[in-house]
Amino acid sequence: MRGREIGWGVFLAGLPFAHLLFRPKSGLLLQPTGLDFWHSHALWAHGWIILLTCAWISKGGLPIRSKALAACVGWVGLCWLWAWNMSVVKLKLYPLVLSLGLLHVVSLVLFYLSATAQWTRESLQHLLRWIAMTAWVVVAYCGLQAMNLDQFTANIDNHSGDLMVGTIGNPTHLAAHLAFLLPLVLLQQRLAWRLLACVMVVMIFMTKSVAGIGSAGIALVVWWWASHPKWAFGVVGLCFVGGVIVLLNRQFNTHGRLAAWAEFWEVFRHQPILGYGAGFVMEFSRTVKETSPIFKWRHVHNEFFQIAIEHGVIGLSLVGWFLWETLQQARRAMQAPEGRALAAVLAAFLVNALVHFTAHLWVLGAFGLVAVCGLRVLAKELSDGLPYNTQAVTR
Repeated sequence: MRGREIGWGVFLAGLPFAHLLFRPKSGLLLQPTGLDFWHSHALWAHGWIILLTCAWISKGGLPIRSKALAACVGWVGLCWLWAWNMSVVKLKLYPLVLSLGLLHVVSLVLFYLSATAQWTRESLQHLLRWIAMTAWVVVAYCGLQAMNLDQFTANIDNHSGDLMVGTIGNPTHLAAHLAFLLPLVLLQQRLAWRLLACVMVVMIFMTKSVAGIGSAGIALVVWWWASHPKWAFGVVGLCFVGGVIVLLNRQFNTHGRLAAWAEFWEVFRHQPILGYGAGFVMEFSRTVKETSPIFKWRHVHNEFFQIAIEHGVIGLSLVGWFLWETLQQARRAMQAPEGRALAAVLAAFLVNALVHFTAHLWVLGAFGLVAVCGLRVLAKELSDGLPYNTQAVTR
């Protein structure tokens, strides 16, 4: 493996455990910084994106073109530029807080450009295996948490150490993490990986997260539909029955989402076409009164609705165009086993994004980026008729 491939592997495989390096009380390898889960993961991700972007610029390579992505970046960038200059004119100061939303957008674009320029089908095989191997560590870590033996991690919501929260902060996040890992584990061929997948499914149910269970279900449906079409309807039926049982047993608690979405709708309807700009929801949350149903809601818990609020119907339409473009590439990429696994990851990601802030967490959002970039790389190379190497996925 080349240095760049190792770099991508360390970046994505190490991402779920980055918070151990930046713990509030003590650091394992670095001095303590006091960062929480999410900011620790973001620091790790941004640092590696800078390094890997430098590697791409120094070594060369052409990214895969995307008119939809170009349109999205253009819209977000021009809207940000207008808001920045209007703030300078009206307030007579530089609104640095507006730069935070743009920073994240730029990091996503750099990830896409670097990945599609550097990845190949063979390197993608190795990378997906590296990511899949993290499932062993996460599952073992969850076992320690279930027995209340984890001294590093606690639930960020109630600081209880006897819940399974993985390396991302709460059971809902953990369920999504395991659901996204599931297709990559199923991609591996040996019996031990199949047993690991079964344990992961059990742990997803133990989290009692309807969003996580639904994401895992859609991931399994897509995986089996693409790999074994004859069994697809049976898998769909089992997932449907399982979902109904879960909903009936839990009486389907929305955790205030419906009331919150109604409140956010009143915000959205005042600027539905152009939106309020990147990062608006976070800043708006600072002004909400305690009596409001969206008090302390820093995210909408629906990524598509949040895009509509921040970037308007125009921005949401451009994102829809990009997703449609990606799905067209996925149809071609699914000729390869890695393509089928990545399609399942993308399906699980999109389903989870309907009721969660999946794209705002680096550990979870990275799966969406890997799926999008990987599907495009596979589609391009399969279209070019390059020979297919299955050695990396049959170990």
